[in-house]
Amino acid sequence: FQGPISLEVLPSLKLNLQDVLVLPASGAFGETPLARVKEVDLHMALAPLLSKRIEVESVLVNGAEINMLTNRQGVNSWDMPKEAAVVDPEQKPSGESKGASGTEFSAQVGELRLGDCRMAVKNDLNGHNFGLALNALELKNVGLGQSMGLLLDLVYDDPAGGRSLGVKLNGQARLDPAERAATLDIPSLALSLRGPAQKSPDTVNGQSTAQARFAGAEGLPAGLACLAAVNLEPGHTHLANFPAAPAAGHPGG
Repeated sequence: FQGPISLEVLPSLKLNLQDVLVLPASGAFGETPLARVKEVDLHMALAPLLSKRIEVESVLVNGAEINMLTNRQGVNSWDMPKEAAVVDPEQKPSGESKGASGTEFSAQVGELRLGDCRMAVKNDLNGHNFGLALNALELKNVGLGQSMGLLLDLVYDDPAGGRSLGVKLNGQARLDPAERAATLDIPSLALSLRGPAQKSPDTVNGQSTAQARFAGAEGLPAGLACLAAVNLEPGHTHLANFPAAPAAGHPGG
């Protein structure tokens, strides 16, 4: 930790970390960090623990930078020392959250927010390099078997191919492990695409064409059960917006 640390325990747990730095276990990457986080802020209620409930009021991660690197020798920046990767055979599988009495804990997060986060992937073995920019991710009322508010602003960038894809969506999500099901309700979705400046095999009349298909999966509104083709002029960005489904009794567009 390079920055200040703030901790409060009562009446609830409040933890704030700034300038968090994680270095690769291997020294093969010089001073390039595996991860750097500008700020982490956690607020958690303590009283519900007595009733075997984990209630996190809010989690904030801001300004995270992650470097997923692979050098020519095949060493990864995220590799752990072999002695640290040994698993105790008697250890409970991850995901089990039972107390001494065998009663399962329930968990809920009021709000999870990630902002201004970046991930760079660079592989010197195969030359695959790309970047992800998570401008915003917000989840509200996070828990299993209940509806969660969802906001996402994500950009994928392929500098070698001169392509990028941006996704912005706002809606509701629900995870139901008992039914092994996940549903999405997305009333608004925007795609931002940029094609390469040079001609490539997927060009038509000198223009790159991208398609996004939403095949009427369960939980998606009818407005997303469509096929949208976006013609991209080289070097330019276009937006494809998918509005909410029309109300019952009204003609759809």
